[in-house]
Amino acid sequence: LAGDGRDPVRVRVAAGVWLYYVLPVPWWGVTIKAAEIPVLSPVVGKIVQNGFGLGALVLVWLLGVWLPRRRAAFPGDAARLNA
Repeated sequence: LAGDGRDPVRVRVAAGVWLYYVLPVPWWGVTIKAAEIPVLSPVVGKIVQNGFGLGALVLVWLLGVWLPRRRAAFPGDAARLNA
């Protein structure tokens, strides 16, 4: 995602993805479910528990759609690939 580090947006996105997967997101879902708030806790807790899986779906989109568009928009990548 970060490439060679010349595109600051790609570097920030890569840092955000790294931070997201370092945090214990699924365990936050357990805490939310333990709060036992009717209707809200079971639904939101389960979504948060599946956060890494949902994050993986976002990564598939990032790698398949956003990254190719970003590489085309950032001229440094295209010039380096053709060299």
